[in-house]
Amino acid sequence: MHGLAEFQKLPDVRMAELDAPYHELIEHIKQQGLIAVINDRLRYFEEQGYQKLLDKILVLVAPKPSIATGDLGTQEPGSNAPVKVTTSQSVLSRNINIAFDKAWLVNENDIESYLEAMRKALLEEIRKGKRIQI
Repeated sequence: MHGLAEFQKLPDVRMAELDAPYHELIEHIKQQGLIAVINDRLRYFEEQGYQKLLDKILVLVAPKPSIATGDLGTQEPGSNAPVKVTTSQSVLSRNINIAFDKAWLVNENDIESYLEAMRKALLEEIRKGKRIQI
């Protein structure tokens, strides 16, 4: 997380705020004696906690709408309510469904086919405005 350019743009107080879940995780692990509980907590953090932190970084560095520039969102024709401005979300790469009909890769053609299917699935998520966490 510290290696992200977006993280480096944040003020120190926000960086400390984003580091807090790591410190909490470390303290929890230090106090835990069961390996299964430690593994479960780490898995939860990797799958959900870290992703939430990445999403929070994106929200924090997103440009804020400005009244001076009139950037408060656009209006739909015939509507009085402004359209909600959305920020990109992140998705875990392992949660992306790759359409591939084989259980094993056994030759170079299988690898090429799998990589092409993966490429299509990843591009589809990017086109939806998501960032892919690897």
